[in-house]
Parts: sequence; C-alpha cells; structure tokens
Amino acid sequence: MNYLITVVIAARNAEQTIERAVNSVCETGDAKILLVDDYSDDDTVRLAKSRGGDLLEVVTPREKIGLGNARQAGLESVDTPYLMWLDADDELLAGRLDRMLARLEKGADLVFDSAELCDGASGKFIKNLQIPSFLWEGMGLYRSFERNYLPGPAWPAARVEFARKVGYDPEQNACEDTDFILRALRLGAKWELLSEVGYRQFAYETSLSRDLTHQRRFLARAFSKHSFLELEAFLKGKGVEAGLLAWCLCSNALFRGDWPQADLYAREAFGESAKESEELLLPWRVGFDWLSCFIRGSVALLNGKGEAEALLERCVELEESPDALNNLGVVRAKLGKRNEAVDCFEKALQLMPGYLDARRNLENAEVAANITTHPLRRFESRSGY
Repeated sequence: MNYLITVVIAARNAEQTIERAVNSVCETGDAKILLVDDYSDDDTVRLAKSRGGDLLEVVTPREKIGLGNARQAGLESVDTPYLMWLDADDELLAGRLDRMLARLEKGADLVFDSAELCDGASGKFIKNLQIPSFLWEGMGLYRSFERNYLPGPAWPAARVEFARKVGYDPEQNACEDTDFILRALRLGAKWELLSEVGYRQFAYETSLSRDLTHQRRFLARAFSKHSFLELEAFLKGKGVEAGLLAWCLCSNALFRGDWPQADLYAREAFGESAKESEELLLPWRVGFDWLSCFIRGSVALLNGKGEAEALLERCVELEESPDALNNLGVVRAKLGKRNEAVDCFEKALQLMPGYLDARRNLENAEVAANITTHPLRRFESRSGY
C-alpha cells in the first residue's frame, strides 16, 4: 500500500506508554509509523514493534544529543509526502489523520489542532486545550514571536518537502518545536488551524516541559536566531500595526533576557503617545491601562529603575492580580519593606495557590528575586504557570 502520511514518534525509554501511542495510530487511519529510538535502554522498541507490526519502522539518530536531533533524524527518514508528530506518551484521537491530511493535500504546509489534556498518572480527563480564537485573527501565528500560544506546537502535521527546508536544530534540546515554527514562518509557511480536538496529551509531574528555567533558556536561544531588526522588518511586511509590533518585540526581548531592549519597546508600545490596540489586548482580557502599568513596571524593575514601585502599585489598584502583586512584592523586598513584600506574596498565592514565583519569593522574602516577566495567561487552554 502506498501511504500518504507517516506518524513519527520520537522516544527514549518510553516502555510505559509506547504501546498506547502506537495503538492509537493503528486504530485511527491509514498511516506508516516511524519510531525514532533515541538510544532507549528499556523495552521501548520491542513493545512498539509488537503493536505496530509491518506498519512500524525504527530508526536511530547518528548521535545521542536530544529531542531536536531526534526530530531531525525522523524528518530525514520519512518517505511519504506528509508527516504527523506524536509524542511517545500521548495518543491520536479518531478522525485526526483524515482531517489533517485533507488540509495538507489542499496546500497547507503545517496544520495544528486542539487537544484534550489528561492526567498522566490516573488517565483522568482534565480539560480541553483549545487553540485560542485570536490566533484566527489579525497576526495569527505570527504572534508566536511574542510567545507560544498553541496548545501543541510539537504535534503538527506537515508537508515533508517544506519541513525539510526548515529542519530541526539538533542542538535545540527544548522548545525545538517553537524554534521550528518560527523559522517556518520566516520561510513563508502556509498554515491551517483546526478547532477540532484530535490529540490526547498526558501531563506528568516529571515532564521536562515543567522545568521553566530549562524551557526559557532554549526559548531565548530560538528567539535569538531572529535579530530585532530582521523581526521588525518581517512583521512590518506582514502588515502588523505599530503598537502590536512594539509589544511583540518587547515580549521577545523579555524572553531573551535583554532588559534594555525590552525597555525600549515597552516605551514604544505603552508610552504616553501609544494608542490602545484591541488586537494586542485579546490574549489578556485586561484593560490597556493595566497592561501598560504591568509591563512598564516589570521592565523598570528588571532594569533597576525607580518608577517600578509606582507603576506596579497603580497596576494593583486597577486589578489585584497575582502577577502584579508578585512583582510589587519584589520591588518592596528590594526596598527593604519585608512585611509589605510578604503581604503581596501571600495575596498572590491566595489568588493563585500554585503560583511558583510567588511561592519561591515568600520562602525567601528578604532576597525575593522571582519576577514574572509576562502577564499570566488568562485564556482557558494555556492558563497554567
């Protein structure tokens, strides 16, 4: 049989979940299965073969480097026109293959859909992760240069010929999916977004994606491949209006840890002459004044500027949100106002009990240094921090 699409699974020591993943492909539609075995020393390969049979092929990367390298090895080994990624601890849902393949055959280079989130330990359903509605509007996926808004950037279907032009960076050991998308967008990718839930993700406490320090380091690496001048010219060429463009660059700079550049773009996006942008506000569900005070106050805090306290106080007056309270607490801790700082962290945790920055700051209020650089996400599918 001549298959049109290959489901590619990169795996290392996934014996606990690989059968479920492979089964989901076999039950979902007509596809080849490519297991990229990233030097497993458990029963992953045998179990995958026992379920996949003749549909399943196994390849091993030339070196044991990391996920970016494993993805590139898989991309190089596919012999069908299209591919679909599947994590070794997740599964496909019925209808996904046919839906996404139809969009690829009509000319899309990349297709993304929504997902169902389940607890890894119990299998219990948690919630659906919908693609945010604002990604269908205005800037669309170009907002990926601002931050990742997609519930599953690692799970798209793709046109193989185009994906090989982009390639995966073997040294990108986290955020390799976001890195791929950013470079794909710069190369003119044609994308499709689907509202249907076609993917089931299982969340585990031990997942590397929960290591925020690791994730931010590699996101900074991915963002840094696009200079601010290049990115500004690219987004202007896509018709992005000035205020949203400045915010996108500010957000990008914050993830890179380039505080002076973030300050420059924050003043452009939220300064006295800045115009309120409805599209800019779509993800946050906050007023322009609140967002302006939060961003300018947080950037001032990161740059050690004195106006940070007044701006964040104003932000808390507008809305007593956990992120604004946390950053105001950091300002007050730096000013030696320990009791006031502790009060801010405690209020932040009352509003969001699992908020990591506030918890760490409360544990060591004298030297509180965990600044939340971006507003906490307020839309359902990506609200966790």
